[in-house]
Amino acid sequence: MARLGNTKTLWFSVGSLLFAYLIYRVGPWTILTHLWALGWKLPIIFLPYLIVYLLDTEGWRYTLGKGTLPFQKLFAIRMAGEAFNHLTPLAYLGGEPLKASLLRRHGIPLDQGLASVVVAKTVMTLAQLIFVTWGIALALWQVKTQGLVFAGSMALVVLGMPVLLLFTAQQRGLFAGLLKLMRKLKLPLSRLEKREGDFRSLDGHILSFYRQNRRGFAISFLLYFAGWTAGSLEVYLLLRFLGMPISLLTALRIEALSTLTKAAAFFIPASLGAQEGGNILIFLSFALSFQAGMTFSVVRRARELFWVALGLLSLASHKQRALGPGFLPGPATSFSRPHGPHGKAREPLRSEGRS
Repeated sequence: MARLGNTKTLWFSVGSLLFAYLIYRVGPWTILTHLWALGWKLPIIFLPYLIVYLLDTEGWRYTLGKGTLPFQKLFAIRMAGEAFNHLTPLAYLGGEPLKASLLRRHGIPLDQGLASVVVAKTVMTLAQLIFVTWGIALALWQVKTQGLVFAGSMALVVLGMPVLLLFTAQQRGLFAGLLKLMRKLKLPLSRLEKREGDFRSLDGHILSFYRQNRRGFAISFLLYFAGWTAGSLEVYLLLRFLGMPISLLTALRIEALSTLTKAAAFFIPASLGAQEGGNILIFLSFALSFQAGMTFSVVRRARELFWVALGLLSLASHKQRALGPGFLPGPATSFSRPHGPHGKAREPLRSEGRS
């Protein structure tokens, strides 16, 4: 664990130095001038990401079961989880267990909640893969630097294979399969073996969704894909407001390549520095200015911080309610149903998963 923390610190330091260098190279005054030129239009640039959040929340709702939880509560939980994801950048997975934990406080059994976040993350990543593939294919017709498209295509292949393997593994029982693999490798797993029934229950929920709710899968995929596409409105509005008229199609190409850049730099906390450098290269490839690329990156960072702040407020609100009367602290010992009235735990879920 200490070694992992040291590695994160090292990459964060490298990313911070690169970020500082890019700010210096462009010139802080130039960036401030661009931001000043945006003026009152700056909040409008934040609106497309609200659309993204709404679409993504609805996509998640279809994996959980429509009508299971009011949309506004699910939206608040997703904000909290995504904020935590930004603070735990290793593959952007830290917020997923948190989402399941918050769902549990609203009466959703832990195994059902965990299954929904696993499926939702998988569907969202599959939609991202298709969106980026589409964007790279479109970029072939416009981008000035073919080398960038080639590098993007190679990165897409490298990043796409694990996603497809993960999706395939879920069809066969992901968590039970991992436990079986650990046994073959003779790894210490005494604690995990005690939860084997829980893992099989979790696999059962995931398999049930894929096999019995194909309509929900398709709708969820389309909503997530629409969410990735809606992100290109942010690029379009920013460059339009900076006096650089571009088409929506060009904005979509830039967004696809920018999304791939961020995904490829997942090992750097918040993709700091790498995301900005990638955006600048993308902008130059589309015959846009170095300064515009950095301004876009700074605005995007500001938007991320805005939503992280809202997410942390949502998380604080959940914690405050949880610490109210009747709250019983302490970790759950199994994938059990939420506590019932008077603090009595309801009957634990059966370990057999649904077929």
